[in-house]
Amino acid sequence: MLRAVSLLVPLVLLLMAPAAAVSVTLPATEIGPGEPVQVFLSGLPDGSRFSLATEGIFQVLPGEQLRFQLTNLTLPFSLSGGEILVTTENTRQVAFRVKKGDITTTLEAFPENGTFSKRESRNISAGVYPFMLLEADPLSPDQPVQARIQLQGETQGIQDTSITFSIEGIDAGEVAIIVTVDGERYLDERITIGGRDEIRSPDGRAFLEGIPGATLVMGDNRPLPEGWIPMGRCYSVVPDDLVFSSPATLTLVLPDLPEGSTPFIVLRTGETLQLLPGRVKEWPTGTVISTLISEPGEFCLVASVPPGQPSPPTQAPLPVIICSVALVFVSLISFRYKP
Repeated sequence: MLRAVSLLVPLVLLLMAPAAAVSVTLPATEIGPGEPVQVFLSGLPDGSRFSLATEGIFQVLPGEQLRFQLTNLTLPFSLSGGEILVTTENTRQVAFRVKKGDITTTLEAFPENGTFSKRESRNISAGVYPFMLLEADPLSPDQPVQARIQLQGETQGIQDTSITFSIEGIDAGEVAIIVTVDGERYLDERITIGGRDEIRSPDGRAFLEGIPGATLVMGDNRPLPEGWIPMGRCYSVVPDDLVFSSPATLTLVLPDLPEGSTPFIVLRTGETLQLLPGRVKEWPTGTVISTLISEPGEFCLVASVPPGQPSPPTQAPLPVIICSVALVFVSLISFRYKP
């Protein structure tokens, strides 16, 4: 009898022992274009509801198309009762392609209101998926495209392992990696692609991120149209033949503004001034304004006249100016500011 009790004690203690804690980690949060991403998993039980999502907000250059691809996605376990979800915002044409083995599945859509969402139910088997490719044409070229690719289902054959894939089509920007298990979020991290090397102007009042090989050169202010007030010196992004693989973030430090005025950044091309959408932000060192640029040139910080004064003339058609002014405080993407 005593022997039976002694054998039961370890068994009871074993049953009372806590299950291994679920752990999901993302070791690298800065990668180069096309470099592999690894998501390490441990403690996931079979039969848990698992979800892996990759998403981002991407600026697309005029006349170009968003290409967001997961390459050589290696899934070490199957997802039964699985689903692949694809969603986009600000798109007029969407194509999504998945390849596994010799089979390629294609989905195309033309969302009328710019919003696309598709949920495809399928068992997602373990193995290597050469690509999951999302291509989209922007509905509004001056607005970014939001895109999300998500896999989910019930885990089968789970083990302590890792999911690996590469992100292609995005040369510079941020992609969020989100993992949930049984509805609980275990990972929500952003990966920076291409680095964010910062270039400063000689006077330390202009900053450029996202374009390796660029230089900020200080220039002299030239006459502005009536009603526009120069707020410091202009800055040129050089060389003139600089190629932008994706938009870069230009940030200018704001001085004290005249009462009632509105700051904005203009691109000067010859005698033409183009208003750029901008976003005002507080840095620890003061107030700044940021905008996206997609070409080299001369950029100037100006302020509008106070209300009641005549609107400044411009060589651009009136509808273009009205649209540009309305967009001054609209953020085209989630800028990554200094802490």
